[in-house]
Amino acid sequence: MRVSGSGLGAAAGNVFGKAIKLLFGVLMVGIILAVGIGIYFFFELGQKPSTKDDQVPFTINKGQSFGAISDDLYQKQLIRNTFVFRVRARMLDAESKIQAGVVNLRRNMTIDEVLESITSVRLNDRTVTVVEGWRLEQIAQLLGQNGWDANKFIKAAREEEWQFGFLNDKPVNASVEGFLFPDTYKIPANYTESQIVEMMLYRFGEQFDTQLRQKARETNGIYKTVVMASIVEREAVKADERPKIASVFYNRLKVDMILQTDPTVQWARDTLKAGKNLSFTDWWKAPTKEDLDIESPYNTYRSKGLPPGPISNPGLASLKAATEPVSTDFIYFVATGDREGSHAFARTLDEHNANVKKYQGS
Repeated sequence: MRVSGSGLGAAAGNVFGKAIKLLFGVLMVGIILAVGIGIYFFFELGQKPSTKDDQVPFTINKGQSFGAISDDLYQKQLIRNTFVFRVRARMLDAESKIQAGVVNLRRNMTIDEVLESITSVRLNDRTVTVVEGWRLEQIAQLLGQNGWDANKFIKAAREEEWQFGFLNDKPVNASVEGFLFPDTYKIPANYTESQIVEMMLYRFGEQFDTQLRQKARETNGIYKTVVMASIVEREAVKADERPKIASVFYNRLKVDMILQTDPTVQWARDTLKAGKNLSFTDWWKAPTKEDLDIESPYNTYRSKGLPPGPISNPGLASLKAATEPVSTDFIYFVATGDREGSHAFARTLDEHNANVKKYQGS
């Protein structure tokens, strides 16, 4: 049987035509997908995570990977999509331009605006170290030495309304003293005093985490826990004694004893002496016998219970001690005078008097 050449050519032509149609179909699907992805990509570029314009201090650590930065931005709800963010950064060659430090980001920024902010050189960042146990005025003095207005910082801490969940049980007219977390901060030179307060409150929320805050709410409330922590911070020297010192004060409260803690007297005295004079520098000097008679709700030698508010800004160790004190039956303690700053603890007044005689000779 003979097969004509024209028949073979027609069959080959059909196969080739089908292949072309299939290839064309695949190509069209690819084009449609690419166009769709492109439209989605550029749609996402113009979108903002929020309509709110509140500002969030965002920290980029030295050596932090771009992936970690992207994830952190997403967790803080400063970007909507990490994939689009990273692709856009690659397109703009932004990864190599990231600057370590603290940058102020608004919640309603686009991806391009975020990238521009975190790649801007912040040569004017100022490094400021706030020490555990400082009071508000001392922090203000430090900021004043670094170019900010100390009075504006104090006003922001005392008068502005701050929307943080951990401040919910703070008395209405109380300042945020006690919640200005002690740490080393890199502060952009263009930050306002209010933004610095906000930065410190954010840091408090990061360090005094959800688990600790919940435990504090279930026991004494967050505000009273911070008041206690502020006293522990001024009394304790050794880290391992902080939970024990906290237990002494809680034990006293349980049996309706006055706290009789010197730092509260110092706070009351220094507040009276300093007034509005921010050049005052004699903070925290040992109290005299006359100081113990100062009439103030903060003087725990005269007033029962905790003082009305924190007397200092405690660090994390004191906050933990006030939240999770050890269980003891100690009612007294006295400094031993050793180099480590140790204390001797006692259950009874007789034991305490013996310790005082032993360590202080009186």
